[in-house]
Amino acid sequence: MPCLLLPYYRKSVYFRLLKKVGIMRIRFITFIILLLISPLMISCKKNHYKINTSSIKVQIEIKRLEKDLFTLNPDEITTTIASLKQSITDFFSYSAM
Repeated sequence: MPCLLLPYYRKSVYFRLLKKVGIMRIRFITFIILLLISPLMISCKKNHYKINTSSIKVQIEIKRLEKDLFTLNPDEITTTIASLKQSITDFFSYSAM
C-alpha cells in the first residue's frame, strides 16, 4: 500500500516544501509560529484588576497651599503663617517650619 501512495506523496505540496526547504527549517518555522501565536491565546482573559467603584462615596476637600502663599502680603508673612499652620495642619506637620 505505501508503494502505491508514494507517487502521489511526491507530487504533493508538502513534499515539495520539505524537499525545497528541509525538515529542520519547517520545524523551526512551525515553532516560531506557535511561539508567536501562543501569547495571543493566553493573554485573552478577563481583567481581574477592574473593580466596580461606582457605589463608593468619597468626599475630597482640596486645600491649595500655593494659592494661599502667593496671595500673602510680604510684610505680614510671619503673622499669617500661624493661621496657615492651623488651617493646613497635615502639611506643616511634615515640613521643617
